[in-house]
This record gives sequence, structure tokens and C-alpha cells, in this order.
Amino acid sequence: MARTRPRDAVSATVLAKQAPQIEDAVWVLRHATSALIALHAVAELRRCVLESEEILVNEARKGGDTWELIAEALGESRQAVHRRHSRKLTA
Repeated sequence: MARTRPRDAVSATVLAKQAPQIEDAVWVLRHATSALIALHAVAELRRCVLESEEILVNEARKGGDTWELIAEALGESRQAVHRRHSRKLTA
């Protein structure tokens, strides 16, 4: 398991900003009256999850975590995670 350390203020702010969007999308998903309304909520959840993953992978790499540890945390292969995120890293 990857070691834990405090998130930097920028990441914490971005992730906290997503919490209401996630809560709203889950509420819509639970109360949807049609498949199309539910699909809109799923799309919003997917966007939030992908954005959170990108932020946290970037933070983990900055903190010195290896691609192997990150992949283990995500339940994916190191190669798949590296392929998806290595070009998106910010300095």
C-alpha cells in the first residue's frame, strides 16, 4: 500500500470542489425517472472521477510514488497507468 502524506492545498481544493458535483450526480442517479437522465448523471460522475484520478496521480508522482504503487492503488497494470498519465504530468 502506498504511503500517505497530506495533499497539497491546490489538490485538496480541487477535490473538495468536486464533492458537491459528485453528491448531486449521485442524487440524480438515485432518483432518475428515465435512463437518459441517469446517463447524464453517470457522465458527470465519470468526469469527476477521471479528473480526480489525474490530480491524485500527479500528486503521487510529485511525492515520489512509483508507477507500480499507483497502479496497485488503482487496481490496474503499471503499463496501463503509465500510458494514460505520463504525458499529463505537470511540473
